[in-house]
Amino acid sequence: MGLAVLLLAGCAGQQEQTEDPLEGLTQDETEEIEEDDGDFAFPSFDTVDLQGEPVSEAYFKQTELTLVVIWGTGDAGCKAELSALEELSRQYADKGFQVLGLAADAAQEEKRSLAQQISKDCGVSYPQMVPSKDSVMQELLESSTILPTSFLVTQEGYLMGEFYQGAKGREFWVQLIETCLSELSSG
Repeated sequence: MGLAVLLLAGCAGQQEQTEDPLEGLTQDETEEIEEDDGDFAFPSFDTVDLQGEPVSEAYFKQTELTLVVIWGTGDAGCKAELSALEELSRQYADKGFQVLGLAADAAQEEKRSLAQQISKDCGVSYPQMVPSKDSVMQELLESSTILPTSFLVTQEGYLMGEFYQGAKGREFWVQLIETCLSELSSG
């Protein structure tokens, strides 16, 4: 579905995407992701988390803004980012923010166990998805050439901002979360 090109400049102060984000998509794919106002809806997906509990796009409806972080078990930067995002998840929970992880290599059973241990060691309480074989998950993994890769999804299921590659650190996320939540609340 070309998820890698679904970049929507939505937060003030973020660099705007200049390429046509629909370039290369079929008409059916374009119609599936484009609404009348030009926003890009995150495609439907069904998977499970590391504990085997179901996770779908319905998770986004729980709060105003969700940060999805795609991470790998072999990357030290990912581990540090997971801990920082756990802290921010708790700090901004009452302001309409949550985090959803995607452990990129957890489809393999031995990596799933490692991802569970890393999540536990990092004190992560937010769900950690296991990649399914559906096209949405595969597109996400293929587009994530640098880990961690993160992006924001609104309560309505629209992508907000851009894909953020590499560990960003607490101050970056605080500024982005506050800016995006403010923009969402102002309409």
